[in-house]
Amino acid sequence: MAKKRRRRSGGKNISLAVAAGFLPTIIQGMKRNNSNGLQSALDEAASGFIGYSSETRDFKLSRMKNGLVPVLAGALVHKLAGRFGINAMLGRAKIPFVRI
Repeated sequence: MAKKRRRRSGGKNISLAVAAGFLPTIIQGMKRNNSNGLQSALDEAASGFIGYSSETRDFKLSRMKNGLVPVLAGALVHKLAGRFGINAMLGRAKIPFVRI
């Protein structure tokens, strides 16, 4: 009797689309850190994801355009790439760690 083949997942994978969604927040925070300091950079990063600024103590949806929106768009691209089989093709090509 032939042995059953077991499929193993490749372990941890990095989704490029989701990781790229964090870039606008990181870049904006680095700019803010150079000009105003670390506390201001952290406030910029947090307000990008939740829309609330502790400096001005107000909430604006427009702040999320550099934080939450790109991450959600990256997650959507990752989901669609999985549906179209792009990630499976990358796995079969033995490309380590990288998934879209």
